[in-house]
Amino acid sequence: MQRRLDMVGVACPLPLFEVQKEMNLVPSGTVIVVETAQSAAIANIVEWAKAEGHPYQVIVKDRNLWEIHLTKR
Repeated sequence: MQRRLDMVGVACPLPLFEVQKEMNLVPSGTVIVVETAQSAAIANIVEWAKAEGHPYQVIVKDRNLWEIHLTKR
């Protein structure tokens, strides 16, 4: 199962809050793909994912566009 969150244009810390909310709604093993243009959102989400033990991968889509693939543990 995969869910997408389009957080392009959404300022911090809202992308992190949306990821946390989504993680509470989905079953283990679900991949949440977060699209963002905010480098601060990448840092916040990655730091949180590490602390919570959720595997993640950051993919550079363009010069100012990233995707974070988070797998709920």
